[in-house]
Amino acid sequence: SISAAAKAYNVSKSTLFRRIHRRSLRQHFILTNKKLSKTEEEVLIKDILKLDLQGLSPSLSPVRDIADTIRHINTSIVITAIDRQGRPKHVKLTNTT
Repeated sequence: SISAAAKAYNVSKSTLFRRIHRRSLRQHFILTNKKLSKTEEEVLIKDILKLDLQGLSPSLSPVRDIADTIRHINTSIVITAIDRQGRPKHVKLTNTT
């Protein structure tokens, strides 16, 4: 029972009940605090590796600037036509800031 488990692990019953019946608060905050999408993270990693190859130290300030730039430039690709093999024929880039 919840009461027995709460007593055994020295946790309040309400906390244990909430954790059992809902998502944990930590999972919620991880999802809401995430600023970059998976694709944007991959772009950031590639840029950091480029800095490293150039002999530049990927310190926090330049990496933060790159991440802010990536986050603000939300480039999406709109495929207006596709041929039979599934390749895009006409691609229009949009930049939403």
